[in-house]
Formats: sequence, C-alpha cells, structure tokens
Amino acid sequence: GRWHNFALIAFQGRELIQMTAEAEDPGLKELITALEGLQATDSWGSSKERAGILLENAESARATKQTDRVLDYCAEAVTLSVGCLGEQRQVLLGALDGTQEKVMALMDSGEAMEGALDVLVTEVQIRQLSAEAHMDKGQVQEAKGELEVAEELSAKLSDEVETARCLRSRGMLCLMQKDVKTAEDLLRRSIELCRAAEDPKEEAAAIKLLIKLYRQSEGMFERVCGLYHELLEALQRGEDAHGVSMTLLKLGQFRLEKHLADTSKGVELEFADLEMTDLDLGGALEYLLVRNVG
Repeated sequence: GRWHNFALIAFQGRELIQMTAEAEDPGLKELITALEGLQATDSWGSSKERAGILLENAESARATKQTDRVLDYCAEAVTLSVGCLGEQRQVLLGALDGTQEKVMALMDSGEAMEGALDVLVTEVQIRQLSAEAHMDKGQVQEAKGELEVAEELSAKLSDEVETARCLRSRGMLCLMQKDVKTAEDLLRRSIELCRAAEDPKEEAAAIKLLIKLYRQSEGMFERVCGLYHELLEALQRGEDAHGVSMTLLKLGQFRLEKHLADTSKGVELEFADLEMTDLDLGGALEYLLVRNVG
C-alpha cells in the first residue's frame, strides 16, 4: 500500500545517502564497518542497556540525596559507555565537527552510527550528573574534570541544552570558589544557549543562580529586579504558573526588604516603587488563592 511505498522510498533514500557519504569519505566507511562489528557482539547491547539503567539509578539516588551511591553508579556507567565504543570513540569524535548538519549527516549514514551517537549522549548525561554529585560533596577538581569532558562531548554533538547545563554547573563551581566574574560570564552564556534552544526550564535554572549571586550584593537592586523579570518571562514561556507565582512573591519580598532598608536610612520612597511591590505581592497572592480554592 501507500505506507509501504513511503517506507521503501525512505529506506532507499537512506541507503543512497549512506553510499554517497562513504564514497566521499573512505574513513567514514571504515568507522561504520567498525561500529557495525562492535554492535554485532553480545556485549554491546548489554553494556549500552546497563549504562542507561545505571543513569536512571543515579538520577533516583540523587533525588534522595544518596551522593556516594550516585558516584558509584556514574563511575560504572561511564566505564561501560566508554567501553562500548572502545578505540572507535576517538575516531567518532574526530568525525564530529560541532555542527548540527554533521550530526544529522552521520545519523543518516545508518543504524550503527545512530547507536554510537546515542552512547555519547548518554555519557554526557552521566558525566554531568557525576559532576553535580561531586559538587554536592565539595569535590571541586573531580567535578571540574567531569564537566570538561561532558562539555567537550556536548559541543561536538552540537547539543545546546547539554552544553548549557555544563556551563551552568561550571558557573556553580566558580561560585563555590568565589570567582564571581567568571561565574556570571558562564551563567550568561548558559542562558543564551537555552534561549537559542528554546528550553525555558534550563534557562530559568541558570537565571535563578544569577539572582542568588547578586541578591545579597550592595548596589545590585536594579540588576536583580531585571533578572527576576527575565526569570518571569522564562517561566511564562515554560507555562509554569506556580513558578511565576513564587517568583512574584520573592520579587515582592525583595523590593519590600529594599524599601524597609531605605526607610531606616531616612530615604524617601517613590510611590511608583511601592506600587510595583504591591503588584508583585498581589499577583502572587491571587495565584495562591485560586490554587487553594481549586
């Protein structure tokens, strides 16, 4: 029928793309042959599946703050992921040039390449989680090492969201080391990547860190208010109504603290400032009342 014809055309198209790509690049043909050989072994499927299960276990362990267990799961998962590809891992990384076009072209070259790229994606996620667990334990150098590899891989894969996560985590590391300037630069880059990738959830997470960075600093009132508005926009794009409400509440409280501090110093308040504070707190209260009634 019609769907069979479509599937046949798609298959033939893919075969043609693969043949053309291999003819243009003999090294690619060699890599694909090697990957097909790896994936024909019994250990490939079991190692790849086990690494995925360990990643899920590590995520569950982190949710319950079992940091040592997270690190154990991640260490085993990284060993399996790297072992899956063996010597072909570096060859595959050499074939990637950091562009989405290259990733798509390689994926079109066959299932063996798709499977290999999937292993790299899993490795990025494992290393990112491992870095976060090391940060939880205050192990800065170990976290930095994991993030360097994760960021290199995600950049090669042209994965903007994972790269943004790495930048955000590096920003957190810099905050731990009191390197405020570098932290701000990294978090800003993370936010820009998230916006380019249209991922408001990750964007909001990075903006929250910037707010935390500046909220207690002198002379940063306007900048923090601006960041709160950026956060509200990200949460609205992500359709996070609860997050919007909580952010309005925090922004209102932040403004109120500033007004009280100014009043204690004898500074005369502007009506417009008080009105903005009232609107922020009123918006948060309105959401909470609707939520409680619902």
